Amino acid sequence: MASLEPKNLTNSRPSPLQNRITPDGLIEAVPARGLFAGNRGVLHRPDKRLNLALWRHKNWIICALRFNGRHRQLMAPNRWTELFFLDEAVALAAGHRPCAVCRRQAYNAWMDAMSAGAGVPRLSAPGVDKRLHAERAVPGARAMQTYQVRLEDLPDGAFILEPNSGTPAWVIGCCLGRILAIAGLFLGVWAMSQH
Repeated sequence: MASLEPKNLTNSRPSPLQNRITPDGLIEAVPARGLFAGNRGVLHRPDKRLNLALWRHKNWIICALRFNGRHRQLMAPNRWTELFFLDEAVALAAGHRPCAVCRRQAYNAWMDAMSAGAGVPRLSAPGVDKRLHAERAVPGARAMQTYQVRLEDLPDGAFILEPNSGTPAWVIGCCLGRILAIAGLFLGVWAMSQH
């Protein structure tokens, strides 16, 4: 007897996992993996679908895809959820910092820059994580913080969401570079506009 279950006749490949981070910190399902991995804790269920939480702890890190020959099974039960970023700019825009274990040189440079920018002695990782979390998370809401600022106050390369459309863009001088996106993967600037 034939099965009554619908068949996927157009694509036999499984759907991508929801583990790709966008510059605004949201988690999407796209087939491309990216250049870096990340960690926000255990965010998935046994069926590899995400819970509602965007994070489980405050130390959001950017990890190397390869480190000391280690290999992980994606979304293994009761293990941290592997997240992926197109590049380091996306990871930093999403509120992550370099990992002190697998990216020590980047971590030290970032921590020095963070301390210098804040005008304070070098902070501990938990101190930085607490500070970053206060800036990126809406208190008590499990939602990402957004800010309104003047375009001319932002540095080149900052990611923004355009006010009217919510379209992701990069700040480039006095202009915005719209980001070409295919399947949720940010590929580059395709147009410039004065603002």
